[in-house]
Amino acid sequence: MQLGVPMGSVVTLSDAPFVSVLADEKAVWPDSIGFDELNNKGYVLDKQRSPVFSYILGGMNIKDSIVTGSNGQGLIRTLAISNAVANTYCRLFNGTKVEKLAEDLYAVNDKSYYIRIDKKYNPVIRTMTSGQEIIVKYEGAVTYSIIW
Repeated sequence: MQLGVPMGSVVTLSDAPFVSVLADEKAVWPDSIGFDELNNKGYVLDKQRSPVFSYILGGMNIKDSIVTGSNGQGLIRTLAISNAVANTYCRLFNGTKVEKLAEDLYAVNDKSYYIRIDKKYNPVIRTMTSGQEIIVKYEGAVTYSIIW
């Protein structure tokens, strides 16, 4: 029996939806979506041969890309929605603790990994019953880095 074990830090992404329409930034993030709400359209490879996933969620056409950072130390995620509706939000991360370290840098789960996001997105740290999360209101493509 063979077992692949990661050599470095492990970052577990949430299985909750990445995009949701909320009444406002204080509304509870949904933990799941209905089966009929998501239509997976597959993926294509970009010029660097990285996958760009496409899906339709609640009538919105979404493109989701995760690529390796230029220095090889992390991932860069970009989300683009071609027909976002009003009050569309993106939840970048959730964990037991999210701490703002600098204008564009956040530590997640006692510094087990970091999120770098430009302040132009106006990220909001919210405390919920299950921990804390970082959300942004969608007003154009969202790009951020996951660093560990």
